Amino acid sequence: MNRSDTFDVIVVGGGPVGGIIAKGIAEKGMKAVILEEHKTIGEPPHCAGLVSVRGFPKLGVTPSKDLVLNRVRGARIFSPSGESLTVERQNEQAYVIDRVSLDRELINGATRHGAQLLLSTRAKSIGIENTGAIVAAETTGAKNGKTDKPFWGKIVVSAEGAQSKLTSQLGLDSPNPRMRLYATQFEMSNVRLDREDLVEIFLGKSCAPGFFVWVIPTGCDSARVGLAAKVPKAYSLLRYFISHSRLVADKLNKARIRKILGGNVLTGGPIPKTFVDRFLAVGDCAGQTKPTTGGGVVTGAICARIASQVLVESLLTNNFSQSFLKKYEKMWRDELAQEFLIMLHIRRLLNRLPDALIDRLVCAARNSGLTTLIEEKGDIEFQSELIKTIIRDPRMMFMFVLSFLGIV
Repeated sequence: MNRSDTFDVIVVGGGPVGGIIAKGIAEKGMKAVILEEHKTIGEPPHCAGLVSVRGFPKLGVTPSKDLVLNRVRGARIFSPSGESLTVERQNEQAYVIDRVSLDRELINGATRHGAQLLLSTRAKSIGIENTGAIVAAETTGAKNGKTDKPFWGKIVVSAEGAQSKLTSQLGLDSPNPRMRLYATQFEMSNVRLDREDLVEIFLGKSCAPGFFVWVIPTGCDSARVGLAAKVPKAYSLLRYFISHSRLVADKLNKARIRKILGGNVLTGGPIPKTFVDRFLAVGDCAGQTKPTTGGGVVTGAICARIASQVLVESLLTNNFSQSFLKKYEKMWRDELAQEFLIMLHIRRLLNRLPDALIDRLVCAARNSGLTTLIEEKGDIEFQSELIKTIIRDPRMMFMFVLSFLGIV
C-alpha cells in the first residue's frame, strides 16, 4: 500500500468529535487523517446549535462573534394546553452557535497541528487484522468521478454521527432504533419574538409525539424552529404546528423560511460497548447524546478528549487490544454514565405521559416553587444534580405532589 495512505489513526467523520480527536493525535506528533464524506466541512448541519455556557469550554474554542449568534438566559416551556413555565437567570446560560463555523474551527485546529483532511471521501467498510485496520473508502473527484481507495491505520475511530455504519460492521450495537427520532428544522426570518434571550419549548403528543418543538432565537427577528418526533413525518408536523398552533401564531404567521434542514435525534442513551480491537466509537454513533434533548456536542467533546488521551497511550505502548482500549469506555462512563441514565429515565417518563398529565406537570412545577430550584440548580448539559436535589428535598417533593394533584 502507498505509504501516504498509512496512518497512526484514521478518524471517520469531520464533525466536532472528529476534529477534537484528530487534533489530540496530531499535536503529539502522530499521523492522523480525517475522512469526511461531504465536500464541505459543516454542511449540511444537523444541529439546533444550543450549547451551555458551562459546557462550551469542553470544545476547546473561544465563544467568538464568528461562532456565537445569540446568547440566552433561560427557557419558556409550554404544555399542550398552553400553560407555561419560565426559567431564567440573570446571567447568560447558553450560546446559540453557528454550527458550520464551529465544525470548521475544530477541523482547522486539527489540520493546523498536522492532521490530514480528505473531503468527499466516504468510508464504506472496515476490516480489523492483527497488523492493523483497513478502511475501504470511496472518493469523489471532479474529473475522475468515484474511485475506491483503501486506507490503513494502526487504529480507527468512528465519529461518523448517527448512521453508525462501521460500528455495526464490527458487531457493536447501533443507538436504540426505537428511540431514534425524525427531525426537521427551519431557519426563519421575520420572526416576531417576545424575547430573544429565551428559548421556547412546546410539549405534547399532539404536536411532537416522543419529543417537542423548539424555537431558538438567532437574532432580533430570526430563529431556528424545529421539531423531532418518533414518526417519519417531522416536516409535515412542523408545517402544521407553525400554521395552526395559537401559541406561535403571532410569532410566525409572517415569518419566512430561509433554509430547511433534516436529520435524526438520538434519545436512547449510549450503546452497551464502544470499543473492539483497534477501534473506538465516539459521539453520536456511540449514543453519547443526551436523552432529554438529543444534544451531543458537549458530551461528544468530553468523550472525544478521553478517546484522544487513550489513543495516544495506545500508540505509545503499541497496544491496540480490547483489554487496553476498554480504558476509554471506563473513563467516559465514570464521567457521564450517571448523567445519561438519569436523563434516559426522564425521557422515558415524558414519553409515557399523556398530554393532560403534561399540563398538570407544568402547572405543578410552576406553582410548587420548583421553578426557583431549577433556576438555582438546573443545567442544560448536566442534569443529575437538579434531580438529586429534588429527590433529597422532602418539602419540595411534598409541595410538588400537592400541586400536581391540584390541592395547592
